Amino acid sequence: MRLTAFDARVAEAHGYRIVILPDGATASVPASLAAAAESGTYVPTSGVIPAEPAEGDMSTSDYGAADGDCGMSWVSLEARGGSKATLLTGMALRPDAGDPWDVHWNVNISDPGGSSTQSYSEGQGTSGLLTWTAYARILGLTKGYAFATVVWYSSYTVTDNGWVCWSAGPTTSEKIT
Repeated sequence: MRLTAFDARVAEAHGYRIVILPDGATASVPASLAAAAESGTYVPTSGVIPAEPAEGDMSTSDYGAADGDCGMSWVSLEARGGSKATLLTGMALRPDAGDPWDVHWNVNISDPGGSSTQSYSEGQGTSGLLTWTAYARILGLTKGYAFATVVWYSSYTVTDNGWVCWSAGPTTSEKIT
């Protein structure tokens, strides 16, 4: 998950403010620390978008997970036999990001028979402390290798701290029998 923007309305509703720091960076900070952050006497260590974004600070593992400055997003495809598979996906955010508040999530499924998109919103999963997990879906697929990819450009959450965190597009594959 990667922090790319803030939603000031959501942040303020949950006791945070979006401020511009002395170096030009933008940050989400507790409202009580907003003036100190703007003056430079309080320096937030997370929830900061630099004036010049750094490159290469996100990694993708081999297990359908992608990690970034907001936390981790993941996807799993598990073969069940009979040309079926279970699709699971979700996110785990870093403590400073806050809890998922508004979730928009899309997973592209490709197999020898074609492709489709599985779409989710916050009501189609469960939220826990700093996490969101979509309800499992059983998919009918074509035998052979299938790929599941979280669509990075349309999968994101707005957290209750006002962070807008986009998925880093984790992907996984599974042999469907």
